[in-house]
Amino acid sequence: MLLSNEKLKSLLKKPQDERLEISDRVGLIVRVSKVGTLTFQYRYCFNCKPKRLSFGQYPIITLPQCRDKIAEIKQFLDEGTRLTHFNP
Repeated sequence: MLLSNEKLKSLLKKPQDERLEISDRVGLIVRVSKVGTLTFQYRYCFNCKPKRLSFGQYPIITLPQCRDKIAEIKQFLDEGTRLTHFNP
């Protein structure tokens, strides 16, 4: 399911029974906390190990901004660069 601003707005600050993870595309997810905080994350593998990189919270960072960062991150990963010092 692709995320949309309408979907994000409907989840923002809405209490949940449990933490949710909603996928957008190619590793981009939004984590929804029990209190309705939305955090964008990118799931990827480096040296065959699963990793996560947090972009920040919605609405401080937007869905289009996160999608734009994916290409930049993939370039780092293709070069074999660790993302520990990557500044989203």
